[in-house]
Amino acid sequence: MIVVITISNLLHSGKIIHRRMNKVRLKLAVFALLLLQGCISYKHPTSAFINHGQPTANESYRTIREVAAASPLYSAIPRDRKQIRWFDAPHWLAWTFFGNENDGIFGEELNPPYSNMPSFKSFLAWWTRNPMANFCLYVIGSGDWKTHHSFSILQSDSAGTRILKSEKSPSVFGTGSSAIIIAFNDFKPYLSFKFPLGKYHQTDFYLGWRPRGHFGLKFRPYLKTSK
Repeated sequence: MIVVITISNLLHSGKIIHRRMNKVRLKLAVFALLLLQGCISYKHPTSAFINHGQPTANESYRTIREVAAASPLYSAIPRDRKQIRWFDAPHWLAWTFFGNENDGIFGEELNPPYSNMPSFKSFLAWWTRNPMANFCLYVIGSGDWKTHHSFSILQSDSAGTRILKSEKSPSVFGTGSSAIIIAFNDFKPYLSFKFPLGKYHQTDFYLGWRPRGHFGLKFRPYLKTSK
């Protein structure tokens, strides 16, 4: 029993150290980008992009977005690619790997915002939850396509089984409690499945380009459901 507890404690300590090291690396990377961006100015100020992604009339939400836009982090990480000059490599790199054009680097464009206090801590938390959002959605993804295409090689869910069929309303996991999808979304491969584990839990997994063009990977082996 003592040996088991000791090993468990060592593994737990190792996970904590690994998480801390990842945060340190991310801080160093952002600091390096702050140095690299130098004197190259934006074409448009960050304030021009407040409340443009998911508009809201809620005054408290707008205030959070205004506070976020004033953060020094946005001088290193562009809010929108329209701000970046074509020759500005440091800002392009920052936008690619640390930016989040849809929701903001603090998740401030969500309704409600991800955090009420935009800060480096909330940036780290949001980036960890949505790493390299612009890279996955716009660089290798097709998030800015005007029209998306989904073609099922095989899709089986509560609505039936479809083989070699275009999907008018594609989804990430399909309908019902059990489903499998093998498809091409915007001509790129996608695989997902889910199945129940007892009455109140399920397993789900996806890998590839989702229906709206975002590349992603997720595996939840024991997810609690609302049933």
